[in-house]
Amino acid sequence: LVTDLTTHFAMSANGSIARIGFDFRANGEVPLAALKRKILHVNQVRLAGSYDGGPHRLSLDNASLDAREAHVEGKGKADLLLDAAGEVEQIRADMLFGRTVLNDQGLFAAPVTFDQVSLAGDYFLALRRFDMTRFRITAPSFRLETTGSLTLPDKATPELAPGLKLNGRIEAMPVRTLMRYWPLPVAPGAREWMDGNVFSGTLGPLVVQADFAPGMLDQPVLPEDSMNLSFEMQNVEGNYLDGLTRLTGVAGRAVLTGDTFRADFTTGRIGNIVVTSGVKAGPVASASVGQQNSALGKARAGPSVSTAKMPSARRIIIASRLGRPVNVSWCDR
Repeated sequence: LVTDLTTHFAMSANGSIARIGFDFRANGEVPLAALKRKILHVNQVRLAGSYDGGPHRLSLDNASLDAREAHVEGKGKADLLLDAAGEVEQIRADMLFGRTVLNDQGLFAAPVTFDQVSLAGDYFLALRRFDMTRFRITAPSFRLETTGSLTLPDKATPELAPGLKLNGRIEAMPVRTLMRYWPLPVAPGAREWMDGNVFSGTLGPLVVQADFAPGMLDQPVLPEDSMNLSFEMQNVEGNYLDGLTRLTGVAGRAVLTGDTFRADFTTGRIGNIVVTSGVKAGPVASASVGQQNSALGKARAGPSVSTAKMPSARRIIIASRLGRPVNVSWCDR
């Protein structure tokens, strides 16, 4: 990075610093493993503001990043809270960012734009922990609100991923909107199956609870109890089995845990078949969530035909050829 820093000082009557003004700018390349090419190409990053010694307050009038992979502009403040010895023990911050653009193929399938991102919380230096009292993202047809904490790993193991706790909610949205804002590295198997097999409908609200210890996010498979994300489904259209008529009018509930994605359907249709219940389940670390063995239950209403021991695809085809609606249930695990 090439950096430039301009500062000015105001002194108090007793000789201490009353105020510091600063304007920091930099450009260049920064290694960042989360990105597809592992490099953040910075045209300019700028931090401009002031520090007031009386209230121990840091004010950011301009906090911006202009890079090939992202564009962010914001402002905020931070209060430095001191211990009895006069040392900083806690930082209380409140940041607000306006239009935010993320344009890296390693994070999202296509560039995404957020209308506003806001963050507030407290960083405890001794604990190396940031407690979020507010984290909010808004975009067209998308709203996320969460609280939680981020804990940095010990100094002896700085290479570990940070610990993360979340309690959040995402408002209901069209399924294709969810796929736009679903990060590629998060539950990639479940994401790939949803993207390739769920075509329309409404999902949500989504409720998430997560508790990842430092280093846990480095694991290829997460512990089952480390995360629980649940959401309702309404009027969904999607694939049940490749080559068969799509499911339509599906309603139900889905749950994503550490390494399992499970969808419980309460109603829907496959052509002229009325589906009364169903389950779709599988691991989330790969796309195999959509490749599990299938077994439909017996026909529960309609023409008399024995289907209980037939493969699921044959049972659907037989039922559809009977010429009138048939209520069925299935289990796909």
